[in-house]
Formats: sequence, C-alpha cells, structure tokens
Amino acid sequence: METTNQVRTAPELSFGAFLRNAAETFFSACGKLFEAYDSLPLEQKHRTTKLLLGLSKTDPKVETTLFFKDEVELADTLCNHEWWVLERDINGPTQREILRLGREGRGEKVDGYLCELFSNDDHARLRAKLDKWMEIPYCAERKDMIMECLEAHRGRRFHLSVTTLLPLVDGLTRRFRKEVLKSGRRNPRPGKPFKPRMIEVTLLANYYRRSEPSLWGRPFFKVIEQKFYKSYSFRSGSAPTSLNRHGILHGEISGYGTEANSLRVFLLLDTIQHFYKLVQQRKLRLARGRQKRSRPYTPGRSR
Repeated sequence: METTNQVRTAPELSFGAFLRNAAETFFSACGKLFEAYDSLPLEQKHRTTKLLLGLSKTDPKVETTLFFKDEVELADTLCNHEWWVLERDINGPTQREILRLGREGRGEKVDGYLCELFSNDDHARLRAKLDKWMEIPYCAERKDMIMECLEAHRGRRFHLSVTTLLPLVDGLTRRFRKEVLKSGRRNPRPGKPFKPRMIEVTLLANYYRRSEPSLWGRPFFKVIEQKFYKSYSFRSGSAPTSLNRHGILHGEISGYGTEANSLRVFLLLDTIQHFYKLVQQRKLRLARGRQKRSRPYTPGRSR
C-alpha cells in the first residue's frame, strides 16, 4: 500500500509526443473554426472579409479576382437562371453545390436545388422568413393573405401564390418610398414633355444596387430590370420570363405556376422587406449620430 508520503506522478511525456498532441489540438481547433466560418451566410462572411481587406489596404481589383472570385461566379450562375444572390441563405456548402451544378452544365438543376432547400422540414426556412415579415406593419396588416399564400405554396397551388403575392411587391415598394425614403411621385411641370416613369420596383432595385455590396446589388437589379419587371409588347407574344409581372397581371402569361416562380416571389418580397428594415436602421443611426454631434457641450458632463 502507498504511504501518505508517496505521491503518484503522471507518466513522463516525450517532447515529440507533446508536439504531436499540440499539433493535433491546434489543427482540430482550426478545423472546427473553419467549419463554423463556412456555415455562415455570405452576408456575414462578406462583412468580415471586407473589414480584414480594409485593414490590409488590399487593391480593390485584387479583392474581386482573388478573394471574391467564387462569389462573382455564383452571382453569374444564379442570374443566368433568373435568381439573385440570396446572401442571407447561401453559405459555403450551398454555394459550392450551386457552383458545381453550373460548372457541370446542369444549371437547370439550380431551380430544383433551391426549391428543395426551402421546402425541407415542412418549409421551415420559409416559415422563419414570414415571421420576420410581420415586424413591418404593411405585412402584418396582410398576415392572413400571406399565410394563405404559404399554404397555397405548400399545397403546390403555385398560380394562386404567385398572383396574390406579386401585387404585394408593388404595395410594399410604395410603402418603402413613402415611409423610408420620404419621397413622392411628382407630376411633370406644365409644358414639359411626358416621360414614361420608371416602375417603382425598378427604382427600389436601383437604390438597392447603389446601397448594397455590388456582389448582390447588381444581380438583384439585373433580374428586376431585365426579367421580372421589364416592359414588352404584348403583341410580340414573347415575354422576358414566365415570371414577368406585367405579363402575369395583365393576363398575357399563363405558364407561371411553378414551384420555382412561387419561391422567387416569396424571396423577392423577403429581400425587399429586409432592405426596408435595413435602411430604416441606417437612417436611425445617422439621425442619432447627428443629434449627438449637435448636442451643446456642458462643462463637467462626460461626452
């Protein structure tokens, strides 16, 4: 038996074994860190990368060709199939799968992949988005209508969800202009020639393009201007896309009732409502900053 004076000692560890254990711990931690970073949506990763590149003062041309090469390819792949960069939904694995489909010439599979992504777990991802919509009064006032559209989408009644949601895109855009941008549509001055007005959704998309990072600002503007809201002659019989707003709501297009089109309209509204809140928050921060700077200095009060 051991006496009280006897102390157990741990077996001696060789220096080589110590290095091996340290290296395994380090690389295991790096692997977990990479997995965590890779699972972040593009929006968060983009902010982190831009911050680090700003600190390093990297040439903007080098940024695009070296650090954002895959993101540029992703934007092109999605845009070619009438999507835009869903920066809050696409993470590393999702991006790699979309790029793989595009590189293998299976771009038509992109629609199916995104539809499956948003239909998993009884459309849990889409339901979570709709909960966020209700933070905006315009959407909260139309909650029953929106939830009926979700049920139509789940029940594969896509003609119903598309035609009911599309007018809400126009309505939310008008609310955005009035409440967030504080601007109104002006009539032309007397004697001035009439010029066709740009569609409000296109105006918002242009504002989005100028306000958001170009990696997802430009693709969003492109699909709005050149596809979903592009004007065309009904007599031509050829619409820019089966989801063209004018063709659908004026009764010129009939083949728009697909799962991909229904999902596009949900995500279009989601992009606009998120941008709505984002601009409101930015304006509030600017107003608080101006108020703080204009506050008169009082001796003895900490600033």
